[in-house]
Amino acid sequence: MILKRPRTLSFRLTAWYVGIFAVTLLVLFAALYFSIRTILNHQVAEDLAEDVEEFRQYFDSGGLTAVRIEIDREVAQDDPSSVFIRVLDQAGRELHATDMSPWPHIDEVPGLLATGGFDDEPVIHSVRTGDDEHAAKIAVGMLAPGMTLQVGESTEEHEELMEILQVSFLAAYVLILPVASLIGWMVARKAAKGIRVVSETAARIHRGALEQRVPTGFEDAEIQQLAMTFNAMLDRMSALVAEIRQMTDNIAHDMRSPLARIRAVLEDALDGGQDPDAMERAARDTLRECDRLLNMVNATLDLAELEAGLVNGDGESVDLAEMVRDACELFEAVAEQKSIILSFSGAGDCRVRGNPQYLQRLIANLIDNALKYTPAGGDVRLTCKRDGARVLVEVSDTGIGICPEQQAKVFDRFFRGDDSRQLEGCGMGLSFARAIAQAHKGEISLRSREGVGSRFIAVFPAFQ
Repeated sequence: MILKRPRTLSFRLTAWYVGIFAVTLLVLFAALYFSIRTILNHQVAEDLAEDVEEFRQYFDSGGLTAVRIEIDREVAQDDPSSVFIRVLDQAGRELHATDMSPWPHIDEVPGLLATGGFDDEPVIHSVRTGDDEHAAKIAVGMLAPGMTLQVGESTEEHEELMEILQVSFLAAYVLILPVASLIGWMVARKAAKGIRVVSETAARIHRGALEQRVPTGFEDAEIQQLAMTFNAMLDRMSALVAEIRQMTDNIAHDMRSPLARIRAVLEDALDGGQDPDAMERAARDTLRECDRLLNMVNATLDLAELEAGLVNGDGESVDLAEMVRDACELFEAVAEQKSIILSFSGAGDCRVRGNPQYLQRLIANLIDNALKYTPAGGDVRLTCKRDGARVLVEVSDTGIGICPEQQAKVFDRFFRGDDSRQLEGCGMGLSFARAIAQAHKGEISLRSREGVGSRFIAVFPAFQ
């Protein structure tokens, strides 16, 4: 059976942590071990070299006799198994030596006769005798021409110390690794806790709990940012779902009326038999309702095109003041028919860069909306003016106004207030106007008081 490698983030973080810790600990132990070994070897070598230099000084002052006296004096203080000193002639025969019985195999080691000059530094040899059972360091130097001095010191204690260090390091390694693994697992679990919470929340949302949110307040800034971003995304999704539901309800409501009228007209035509006048009226009414539905579909497609960024708002230079003035003249007949005073005022250089066709539709939608909700005897004032690097188009009316609860929704597609349901329209005019303004790097805002009137302000960057 093939075991699958765990793929959880906690496991991988723990594995990486333990692996890095194990390698680091091994490197530290190795560095410490070899550092101690080097220091001990260097210390022994220095001591042996100093001993050779001292015996050279004794030889210079008192010859071989002085050397023998000093050797005997030092041997009396040291264990023969730990230190030996001897003087050899050119043929390797002993001229004087300490008790060599603890060192029976020393003569089997090659290269222990001095070959350099009198002033040369002693040569340090690391040797093992007796089938590698006895470790020692031997300093070999020239005492006099044809005379070799050997000073040896056992390193068995150092070897035992290094073996103890090896065992201690291995035991510590074996004991520390499980503890490090546990700590690494706990750290990894804590690090992945936020991700796990986000994942669990996403799973609950997948099962339909759209109201769920990821709890915030994590210590890690990255996880906190992830939670906040995830919650913002959920809020946006919830808003979109609510908007889709509202839009679907509005579309269903607005389409139900023309479809019901079409059905009623066709039923009347069928009941009227072959009366040509009835058939003609039915055909005209049907065409009118079909046109209304077609206008709703076209407005939806145009709005989608604007919101997708497919309309170029960096077009030609357009004089908004002239465009608003022309629109005022165009709607003047409608205003007179409703007994509404429609006026225009403009000031300054009101040129902007944009698409004339879409800008005309924006202005027309704002004026049509104002005339639609202003009762007879009211006023609709159109203003276009320059304000620094901006051009402002204002459409003010003395109409019914908009309640505060609905002001934030008037720019939503297919939204229609309760007071506007009896009027013609599909609720796309203001959302279409805002999309046009945003496509031209502008914006539309609303100021309204219920029962007093409304003022829509469209702001655009001035033409440079």
